[in-house]
Amino acid sequence: MRRRTHARTVAQMRISDEAARELALLTPLEWSDADRGQLSPLVDAMLVWADDKTTARLAMPLVITFWQDGLRADIEEALKRAGSRDGDFAELVEAALSDLEAGPNDSRVALAMVERAAIELAGEEQGFDCCLLCVHDSLLTAPAQDRARLARTVARIATRAAAVPLDDVRRAVEAAALQGTDAALLLATDERRIAVRRWLGRLAELGERSIAPLAIELRALADESLPDAADDEVWREAVRGLAARVAPAWN
Repeated sequence: MRRRTHARTVAQMRISDEAARELALLTPLEWSDADRGQLSPLVDAMLVWADDKTTARLAMPLVITFWQDGLRADIEEALKRAGSRDGDFAELVEAALSDLEAGPNDSRVALAMVERAAIELAGEEQGFDCCLLCVHDSLLTAPAQDRARLARTVARIATRAAAVPLDDVRRAVEAAALQGTDAALLLATDERRIAVRRWLGRLAELGERSIAPLAIELRALADESLPDAADDEVWREAVRGLAARVAPAWN
């Protein structure tokens, strides 16, 4: 009887957003390449520190999609493993398991897990190539003539948008090193260059409040006419980022 009473009490607990985020941090899930692709819009929001309302709007459809693909079972398994490691953590884990009973539309834990995945992927994409926070802060005090140049460096993390196969990047980097060719020109297509600019435009839209000064500059880059490939400094920044993935010493 005591066990049943305790179970009802835990089931009635409403886990807080803060606790759900803590659990997501401590019990990360594995995400497939296909999952990562679906997370892309949310990753963009995390890159620019979009507000909670925006991130939730983007995350909720993903929670529902992943739920249908077994997200609940994956979370339950991860939480149970975490609970078994630390007795003090067990009650919070039990409350989280109860939270999952609310379903994909209302589970704070499921939402936190998906948002945490996007945060981690955003961190991976930035790596050491370009810190958006650093760019934003530098732009705040930069002379007007330097702002576009600083904003262009964001294209260094446009790897996902450029969608250039790594083997092609390696060949272009090797040709640049051995034959003196221009890697940016070898990899340039109008489709890729336009995709990078559209991605910068999405960042500008998502960050119009959180990084307003940088968002203005990114919007200007996205809206400018596409220059000749040889003169496309946005694309050159994107290729610098691509090359860093396969040959960190290349500049």
